[in-house]
Amino acid sequence: VPSTSGYGKPFDKRCRDLMAYKYKFGNCRIPNSMPEYKKLAYWCGTVRTAYNNIQSGKKPGNFKLTADRMERLEDIGFDFEWSPASCATKKRHKDVWFFRPPNLDLFEHWNGPVT
Repeated sequence: VPSTSGYGKPFDKRCRDLMAYKYKFGNCRIPNSMPEYKKLAYWCGTVRTAYNNIQSGKKPGNFKLTADRMERLEDIGFDFEWSPASCATKKRHKDVWFFRPPNLDLFEHWNGPVT
């Protein structure tokens, strides 16, 4: 449910951006390497940092990650624990990273061939 107060509008916009990305690529694992999604990727990293802080009993930091927001992100399909570093090597990206096979050409366009 979108926020009716002014404070949630940036969050609502990012959720819409995330849903659009998921519709296009089939997941919520936004790489930093795509210039048009760099801000969204940074925002997702901030969300994951806040989530990890909460999970380890710390304060979430400057990002207000409430239970309602976590539920909304989960409904979208957001992966709170994913990170590009979680992939062992670039060679494995073809099999385990964030693009479905039809988008491998786009990945290789930005990052070079996957061998």
